[in-house]
Amino acid sequence: MKKNGSFVLKLIFGLMGAIYAVIGVTEKGYMDVKITAKGKGGHASAPPASQAMGRLGRALHRLEKKPMPFTLTKPALEMFDVMGRESTFLFRLIFANLWCFAPVLNLICRLSGGELNALVRTTVAFTQMKGSQASNVIPPTAELVSNMRLNPYDTIDTALTHLRRAVDDERVEITAIGGVNPSRISSIECEGWERVSRAVASTWKGCIVSP
Repeated sequence: MKKNGSFVLKLIFGLMGAIYAVIGVTEKGYMDVKITAKGKGGHASAPPASQAMGRLGRALHRLEKKPMPFTLTKPALEMFDVMGRESTFLFRLIFANLWCFAPVLNLICRLSGGELNALVRTTVAFTQMKGSQASNVIPPTAELVSNMRLNPYDTIDTALTHLRRAVDDERVEITAIGGVNPSRISSIECEGWERVSRAVASTWKGCIVSP
């Protein structure tokens, strides 16, 4: 069984004072993506109607409005099932009835971001941007680098396909500049899981253990 580090927390997702220990049974993939927009360069005194920086900004906006799909993986479902028993009424209601409240959970995740959102989708973080090196020069190209963490059910190829469809602009080029696909999901129905979970439970007395 693959043994990944994770976290031990007390206040998370509406838990009522319980210490919660998560044992990783899979590892997200990752990918760095370069997004390049093209336009007409020139001098700032006579800017063209459409510029590369503006086109890049529109691409970023579209990606924020169209995140990667909400996906409940097997480990996430197991985690929500365990957490739901110790959560506040609202989260307990949602986690116990995901067949009905999955759209609500999706909305909560999108609005909150952070760890909860990262549990249910491939994430996109915009980390670097480059245009002109002079304040009075309009660049013919503008670049953005994004770091993505791939949900276990996604791959580098499916992520790239989503990005290109979301941006939908032939003058914006999207390419992977390095990455690794997610690992397989390890089983929790084995001796390896039992040993690790017992060790965690004995270290943090009274904690709740789940994938």
